[in-house]
Amino acid sequence: MKIGVLTMHAVINYGSLLQAYATQYILEKLGHDVEIIDYQFPNQYQFSHGCPHYTMRFYNKVARLFRIKPRHRLEFRIRRFMKSHLHLSRKYDYETIHHDAPVYDVYMTGSDQVWNTHHTYGDPTFLLDFAPPRARRWAFSPSIANSGIPANVRGLFISQLSKYEQISVRENGGREIIQKLIGRDVEVTLDPTLMLSREEWLEVAGQSPKSLRNRRYVLLYMMSYAFDPKPYIYELLASVQKLLDCEVITFTPIPKEVGLRHVTCLSDASPEMFIHLFASAEAVVTSSFHGTAFAVNLRRPLYSIVSKEAVGDDRQRSLLKQVSLEGSIIEKGTPTDQIQVPSFEERKNAIHLLELLKKESVDFLTRI
Repeated sequence: MKIGVLTMHAVINYGSLLQAYATQYILEKLGHDVEIIDYQFPNQYQFSHGCPHYTMRFYNKVARLFRIKPRHRLEFRIRRFMKSHLHLSRKYDYETIHHDAPVYDVYMTGSDQVWNTHHTYGDPTFLLDFAPPRARRWAFSPSIANSGIPANVRGLFISQLSKYEQISVRENGGREIIQKLIGRDVEVTLDPTLMLSREEWLEVAGQSPKSLRNRRYVLLYMMSYAFDPKPYIYELLASVQKLLDCEVITFTPIPKEVGLRHVTCLSDASPEMFIHLFASAEAVVTSSFHGTAFAVNLRRPLYSIVSKEAVGDDRQRSLLKQVSLEGSIIEKGTPTDQIQVPSFEERKNAIHLLELLKKESVDFLTRI
């Protein structure tokens, strides 16, 4: 089949990029011809529905051109990975994809938070509303990462999701929401990044950089979109560093007043370096779903911080419960002396359980 995958592949985020690559990789292993629909997001639809739109000043354009700031270098490296690893369609915005839609045998809503209306502003494109009336529509591991579908777009979701041939989502909370909404069974499948083996990811990353050899470090990957893990995450990080007696590598700067020593910030790390950093870490401290996913899949000791503040977002809990790593679920505020992460044998068992879940997810895709 020729499959067009619509997902969030072009935002400056490691998880979004790598899940898009993984979806493409998995479907191609199954023999399909895959194209990532190069839908520009955000676009005029989001801006007209309340998404902030900033005009870049001349200085910022020059700084971006010469990659002066770490953010600019990160963007360059992510876009370079996109061009070399993703099979992209022509570019589309909201108007062009609805007036001149691409043609595929199967249209697929891919993974990431494509059904989180706080991010998409209810954009019906992520519900494949642009596809021809009789087109085959599939959903593979999209996430809602919220407590429900807002009332103002509920009718849209019901009408569009009823056209899907098969639907799977990424977490149990999302399954309950969609099942209640459309009255159909919905499956839970893995995030695509979990469906590649450690060896397959290291092949993507290439040769291990010399800068990581013989270094012992705990890796911090902090995201704050669902809840703010600070300052607790720094307290936990300091405790883990002391326990392991090693340095810290982080993707985001850590304030000096936190008092941590031997810290290296790699906020412009390439996607390839991102993979290597997880694969070689003594332990991972994260508040991110994809940070959790890569730590599990690359078999690293894991401290995955969650919070009741993240209303409806059960992605980390859902994954860790599926692979019997509940000990890695760290509720924000838990005293650090009460934490004991899963042992090597428990992490080894998690990989066995992950293999069973992979088979179920592959079985879902083989129905195409």
